[in-house]
Amino acid sequence: MMCVGGGRAVETSVSRRRAAGALLAGTLVPGTGHVLVGARSTGIPLTALSGTLLLAVALLVARLASSPLDAIAFGAAADGLGVVGLASALWLVYVAAVAADLLRRLRMRSAASARRRLSLAAVALLVIPAVICSTISASAFTGRGILTSVFGGDTGLEAHDGRYNILVVGADRAPGRSVVQPDSITVVSVDALTGRTAVVGVDRTTQNFPYPAGSVMASQFPSGNRCLSGCNINFTYQYGLEHADLWAGSPDPGLSALTEAVEGYTGLTMSGHVYVELDAFIRLIDALGGVTVDVKAEVPRIGVPDIGSDQLSVVGPPIEPGVQHMDGETALWFARSRYASSNSDRMQRQSCIQQALLKQLDPGTALSVFLSLAGTTEGLSTDLSPEALGTLAALADGARSQPLDRVELTKPLVQPLQPDLDVVASALRSALHPGEDGEESTSPTAPPAPLSGGLSAPVSPGAGGDDAPSAEPLCSVP
Repeated sequence: MMCVGGGRAVETSVSRRRAAGALLAGTLVPGTGHVLVGARSTGIPLTALSGTLLLAVALLVARLASSPLDAIAFGAAADGLGVVGLASALWLVYVAAVAADLLRRLRMRSAASARRRLSLAAVALLVIPAVICSTISASAFTGRGILTSVFGGDTGLEAHDGRYNILVVGADRAPGRSVVQPDSITVVSVDALTGRTAVVGVDRTTQNFPYPAGSVMASQFPSGNRCLSGCNINFTYQYGLEHADLWAGSPDPGLSALTEAVEGYTGLTMSGHVYVELDAFIRLIDALGGVTVDVKAEVPRIGVPDIGSDQLSVVGPPIEPGVQHMDGETALWFARSRYASSNSDRMQRQSCIQQALLKQLDPGTALSVFLSLAGTTEGLSTDLSPEALGTLAALADGARSQPLDRVELTKPLVQPLQPDLDVVASALRSALHPGEDGEESTSPTAPPAPLSGGLSAPVSPGAGGDDAPSAEPLCSVP
């Protein structure tokens, strides 16, 4: 026992250093502080538990950092980000509880004058894990909220005939338009086992086709889409919006109606849809760093005249022939330019953009793009669940090593205003099930002579639905 004043001062100094070190170590790895102050029976089990948990987290982070595909799947899982947020909060509670016990032990062994300083030091040190864990937890729950808002539908990823069929709709909600018109209608069909992908382009001016039996559209139009003019398939979207009561409970009756129309025309059952407006498309391309296309023919940046006007709107210089690396706005003009251009031409250019994106896009890029767009989801929606995103991400690697099959349901293959549905079914069967010879055609009955009536909407000038496609390729993917 030390009675000398100098000796007592030395003992207090050592105690302070040990207390400070124990608090710091216990904050970083709960349990180590107990070991440093001699509470080994408590400290060793806590240190082992903390070390195991921290090692597991480190291994998980390393795995996700090295495999963007796993990171996408983990983030898209039903509870992936939710678990991260909850685990961060629980870790903070655990650190605080262990620190409180350590502080209690230190206070019991310290002089009265040092107890207040120990308490303040413990609180100060706890601020560090509190800030870190709170940030991680908040980010995780925010990310989860974004996932459920963008990929928040109830639709899982159900395969039909061994394939996932995703309807991708590019829509124009530009100022000055009284209606919303899908400008691009595409079915992305993915083999559920191999990831091999077929992209089916649907001409937006398509008319005269049946609706699926039992669908809402079939109940409203039992004869199907039958008319002389003004009932393009893309008008179905606006019809759904104007008759939302027919799709009670649907978050987007326009897409519900359009999905039924595409299913009736192609004979394919959709597994889900993705909806992208023009601004979101521009952000997507820009977030990808642009897209590279080999342009074969000049594409003017000239808007079509407004109804009742003959004045052209020249927006900028044309997109010149040659290999062009396009930003979002340029890519949008390339895909949508209507001046002196048919629908078939536009579909061909849109196909080049899609193929270029598929060639350039890998799961890692997809993850970074998603994160960059996550905070601004207006104009981007889907009815797919977060789990479906993980499944599609897992198939993405397989799709990149497989040939990309492409079917354009427009001229010269089919006449959009009077499509031969046997030809449509045969083309889709060849693309979606290559090598399966000898199958009997399962295509719907070819449409009867056109009838008046059906859906109608004003036809925009410059639609080009009756124009012949260009004889030479308009673009390719370098």
